[in-house]
Amino acid sequence: MGRARAYVGLGANIGDATNTLAAAIHTLAALPGVRLAGVSRLYATAPVGVTDQPEFRNAVVALDVPSGPDPVTGALALLVALKGLERAFGRREGQRWGPRALDLDLLVFGRHAIRAERPRAARSDDPARAAAQWLTVPHTSAHERLFVLAPLADLAPGLRPPGWGETVAAARDRRMSIEDPAAVRPVARWDRVAGAWEPQDPAVLVGDGGPVARDGSPVAVYLELPGDEEAALIHGALLDVGLPPDCEILELGCGAGRVTAPLSALGHRVVAVDQSEAMLAEVRRRVPHAALVLGDVESLNLGRRVAAVVLGSHLVNAEASLGTAFLATCRRHLAPDGAVLIQAYDPDMDWAAATRRRTVNGAVAVTLLRADRTGDRLVGSVLYETRGGRWVQEFVATLLDENSLRAALDLTALRFERWIDRPAGWLVARPA
Repeated sequence: MGRARAYVGLGANIGDATNTLAAAIHTLAALPGVRLAGVSRLYATAPVGVTDQPEFRNAVVALDVPSGPDPVTGALALLVALKGLERAFGRREGQRWGPRALDLDLLVFGRHAIRAERPRAARSDDPARAAAQWLTVPHTSAHERLFVLAPLADLAPGLRPPGWGETVAAARDRRMSIEDPAAVRPVARWDRVAGAWEPQDPAVLVGDGGPVARDGSPVAVYLELPGDEEAALIHGALLDVGLPPDCEILELGCGAGRVTAPLSALGHRVVAVDQSEAMLAEVRRRVPHAALVLGDVESLNLGRRVAAVVLGSHLVNAEASLGTAFLATCRRHLAPDGAVLIQAYDPDMDWAAATRRRTVNGAVAVTLLRADRTGDRLVGSVLYETRGGRWVQEFVATLLDENSLRAALDLTALRFERWIDRPAGWLVARPA
C-alpha cells in the first residue's frame, strides 16, 4: 500500500487553545500508520465570519499517511480519524465560524483532487449543512484564508495544490495584500525534541543603538571570523549577472556582520537580518548606516523587493522544511531581474575525511569533531578556538545533492544558474 503527504489545518479558541493544539499534534502522530512529517509555527489569528469571539490559535501539520487502495479511500479514512479526534477533544456542532474546542481540516491529500460523499462518521449532524456532507480536497476555502495559508506556507511554500493557479506562498502573499497581516501573527514554533510550543516574538525593526546582548550567542567567535573574501565573491557574482555595483542586498542570517561590513565597504546598501539581538548590536557598531531587522528569516516580510539576496552560513541545509522556508523568503523579496547568492554544503563533501581536520580562518581555528550521517541527515559538532576561548557548536543539517538542491530551488520558483565556488558551496540562483 502506498503513502501520501497530507496537510491538516488545526484551530481552536476555547480554553487553553495552545495546549489543545499541542495535544492534538501528539494524537495525530500516534494514529496507526501515520508519521508526523512537519509542524508549522503557531499563529494567533483574528476570527473570520463571526468576529465577536476570542482570537484563534492555528497551525498546520504535514502527515505521511497510508494512501489506501485509491486516493479517495485514503482521504476518507483520514477524515474519519480527524472527525473522531475533534469529538474526543470536545468538539460539538455549533454556529458556523463560531468558537471551536478543536477544528481539524484536511487541506491537501497528495497531488489528488477529490470530491466524495462523507461516510456517516465524518458527517455533520446539522441537516442545514448539506454542503458539508461532501469532502472536497484541496479544501474549498483554503486558498482564500490567510490563517490557513500562513502556516501551510511554513511547510510547503512551493506547493501548487490541484486546481490552484498559484503556489501556496503566492496565495499567502496575495491574501496578505487583501487581509490585515497583523490579524495572523506567529507566536510560537514547534520544538521537535520537547514536543511542545516554544514561544517566539514576531520580527521587529531594531532602532538606533540596538538592544543589549542577552542571549549568550558566541559573538566573540563571529567577530573574529573574516568575511572579506566572501563579500568579494558575492560582489563579483552580482556584477557578472548584470546588477549595479551598488545594488541593495538583503542579507539573511547576518550574524555579527562579518560579511555585512565588507559588502557595505564595496558600496552596497545592506539590509541585515538576524534573530540574535547580540549579533545585531555588533552589526550596528561595525556598520552604523546598515538597516537592521531582528527576527526569524522564515517569517520575514519586508513588503518590498530588492536586487540581491544573500543566504549564507549553509542555512539552506537547515533541518526538514526550514531550508525551503528560507528559500521562500529569498524569493519573496527578490526583484524580477534579481539574483540570490546561496551557500550550501558541497554535495561532494567527504564528511568522514573532514572529521578531526583543523583549519584556520583568520583568528579562528575550526575543527569538525564529529559528523554522523544517516541518509541525508547529518548530526555533528564543531569546535571553534579563538583568542577569547573555545566554543563547541552542535548542529543538525539536511544534506542536499545537486538534484535535491535544484529541486528545492524549483519548489520556491528559483532557478539554479551556476556554481560560483563549489568547494565553498556558493551558487547563484535567479527567478524561475
